[in-house]
Amino acid sequence: MLKKRLTLRDIAKKANVSLTSASMYLNGKARANHISEKTCARIEEVIRRENYQPNVNARAMAMKRTNLVGCVMRDSLESSFWADILAGIDEILAPENIHLLLTVSSGGLEAEMQAFEFLRAKGVDSYIWIPAVKRDGANNFESIREFSAERPAVTLTSLVEGLHGVAVDDEAGGRIAARHLVENGHRKLATLGGSRIYRRCEYFAAEAEKLGAEVTAFRHMEDLAPAIRNFSAVFCFADMKALELYKFCAGAGIRIPKDLSVIGYDNLLFTDLMLPSLTTIHQPKRDLGRETGKLVLKALAEKKLPPEQIKLPPELIVRASTGAPSVKKAKEKKT
Repeated sequence: MLKKRLTLRDIAKKANVSLTSASMYLNGKARANHISEKTCARIEEVIRRENYQPNVNARAMAMKRTNLVGCVMRDSLESSFWADILAGIDEILAPENIHLLLTVSSGGLEAEMQAFEFLRAKGVDSYIWIPAVKRDGANNFESIREFSAERPAVTLTSLVEGLHGVAVDDEAGGRIAARHLVENGHRKLATLGGSRIYRRCEYFAAEAEKLGAEVTAFRHMEDLAPAIRNFSAVFCFADMKALELYKFCAGAGIRIPKDLSVIGYDNLLFTDLMLPSLTTIHQPKRDLGRETGKLVLKALAEKKLPPEQIKLPPELIVRASTGAPSVKKAKEKKT
């Protein structure tokens, strides 16, 4: 049978102090209100002995804080990409006794707004938001700006004008990948995948073309498949796309990197175990989470903090899936 929950009044009685003194001690105001060390020691001894847990709802009402941060995820949590980011956020918020309340919109704009309404009803102190954008460009940016006027909102992995945010520099990532392939002698390039939010494939193409290469964009593997032998290298929007490409190449007798160099994006845990190991662009996922957590704390402490946006640098991880074009590809390039 559960033990009856002690109230603040019970603690005050057991410590033989006033209710006001007990309340001030629990709220960290004992010193400011000149509560004696002897009185504080008695209250602390009772709290430890009775394993007293304050009523969270009552404290939230008194302090006008719930110590909850609502996180609106766009995608499912099964990927190590999000797991690492959430771990980084928790690393910063947990020591401050702040907890994450997670919701998932699955990329739907209506579901995204419902998630915000739910979190608002729960009284969260702040929002962390991975924005959804439809293929036609439709989004909830303006509505979320209205939410942020009441409680701070921090975007994660992409930046929205007028809001706090933390993201990896997508432009730098795309350009680093392009330079790596062109410097290895590739001139006939393809990109696989894409997004309305993340424009790394566009930045890749712009840099490669500036360096004298030709780039053709393909959204899906079935589009690239019939033309794949026309290219010496493929830049994949994400490591999961690279995994899809590897599967196709294995079935088609295309050798990586001898016949086709492949570069991914994200540096997920499995990329070092792929055969051959995948060259990829590393996104500092744990740092993304940490910086987001820090920005949440900063926004909560400074209510009128101007929108602050942080871009983290990506890093090229060179492995075995990229190299110089084959002799056959090099001849085709000359002709």
